[in-house]
Parts: sequence; structure tokens; C-alpha cells
Amino acid sequence: MLSTEISVPDLLVQVPLLQGLSAQCIQEIVSHAHPVTFLPGDVVICEGQKGDALYIISKGQVGVTQHSDSGKETIVVS
Repeated sequence: MLSTEISVPDLLVQVPLLQGLSAQCIQEIVSHAHPVTFLPGDVVICEGQKGDALYIISKGQVGVTQHSDSGKETIVVS
């Protein structure tokens, strides 16, 4: 059976932020990459937290929300 999964290097060269990087740079990123799975409703990072990773979505979608001081949730990006 043929796999429809895209390889990590092929995925990375499609990311606008990473376009133009040399093959060597892409391979360096690949050497540090590992898959992470999030389920619907999972929180990847909360506002105000220091990020320590770069997530590239290969399948699915993500939403970005912001909470006001009163606790109201606003969808920033969906």
C-alpha cells in the first residue's frame, strides 16, 4: 500500500518561513524534529508562556484564542 504521508523534509520546504533555506539547514532541522500528536481540545501553549518549540502542522488544524481579564475567550485565528 502506498503511503500518503509527506516526508518531513518535503513538508519543511513547503513552510513559507523555511523556504529559501539550504538543504543542509533543512536536514539540521529534520535531525531535531519529532512528531507530536494533539487531540481536539488540547492546549499547545498558553498566552504568556515562554515557547520552546516550533510546531508545523502536517495534518489537521489549530485555533488561537485569547482570554480577557474578565475570562471571555476570543478566537484570534481559526
